[in-house]
Amino acid sequence: MITVLVEGDTDVPFVTQLCVAAGFEVRAPRVARGKPNLDPLIPGFGRAGRGSPHLVVRDLDGDAECPATWVAANAPPIAGPYFALRLAIRAVEAWFLADRASAASALRIAEHRIPSHPDAEADPKRTIVDLARTSTKPAVRNAILPIPGGSRKTGPGYEAWLLGASTTWSLERAIANSPSLARSHKRLRALHAAWKASQQ
Repeated sequence: MITVLVEGDTDVPFVTQLCVAAGFEVRAPRVARGKPNLDPLIPGFGRAGRGSPHLVVRDLDGDAECPATWVAANAPPIAGPYFALRLAIRAVEAWFLADRASAASALRIAEHRIPSHPDAEADPKRTIVDLARTSTKPAVRNAILPIPGGSRKTGPGYEAWLLGASTTWSLERAIANSPSLARSHKRLRALHAAWKASQQ
């Protein structure tokens, strides 16, 4: 069993699949609803990692150029051996795009239009919006594209669309195109192995 903290609801299905693939059963993930709410909780999750597996997944976005720099500055000074802090680079949407076949199907566009290196996208959410502009399905465009003149970067149906699209997402396919996802998968497998060994 692993306790998970994520930024938003759309992170849940991707992080859950990541944990399950590593061998964990997942408690109902805690959704912080934004980095300002998530970051103060990281030290507590770090301490809780002394007794059981705890995972925090956070978008890097533009908070640092190098993930290692952000982690060095923000990782909890006291953390247990069963704690993991992982960064999606630059956002969980990059992990979604990394399964190019699933993303293309969900967006109703040709697969070759999906970036082959989504971790290199400066703003993966913006990438999805730009790709949706060329979708052959009006319902996709209506859900994803922001309302003209509005303040939101995405349309009102974006979250529901991404949650629906996550049902066909494959971690195995995505790992091949996202180094940050592959590293997180490797870290979670090692964490599961360490936890399992401690219980024997």
